[in-house]
Amino acid sequence: MILAIDPGGRAGYAAFEEERAYLRQSGFVNGDSVKEARFILELFKPSRLVIEDQFIPVDQGGKSDDPFRKRKRRVMNQKGLKTLLLRRHIWEVLAMDLGIKVDSVNPRTWQKYFNLKAGDKEGICKLAGVLTGKDTVEDESDAILIGQWWCYNHK
Repeated sequence: MILAIDPGGRAGYAAFEEERAYLRQSGFVNGDSVKEARFILELFKPSRLVIEDQFIPVDQGGKSDDPFRKRKRRVMNQKGLKTLLLRRHIWEVLAMDLGIKVDSVNPRTWQKYFNLKAGDKEGICKLAGVLTGKDTVEDESDAILIGQWWCYNHK
């Protein structure tokens, strides 16, 4: 069993029987709740947790009128960075405590596999819906596709 996670304020999860890439269950929980994360990990007892890497926007320097910069990049403040890291580490630390192997995947890696553009939330939800036969919410959809990608590429 693998458990794919899209960490965030609303953490999407998807549990797969790895050998058949069979989705057992998917959904979302409160990403700030250690209790809910532990419940999901203990419920599915995965051998591996696959968690999406976090995108952390940083200032890349240069002048704002630089013609080679398409748009000014947003910079994450310290509070936002702490929250982002905490949400991800809740899952990682609990998994390690329970003896579960942890792997991470860059969002662009699994998105490219499914021919999706970065930030195409509508396309991600639509594809996840086609694969599962049900309507899914944004974070749940990410977790489903992360899990599918892992099962197809790590046999």
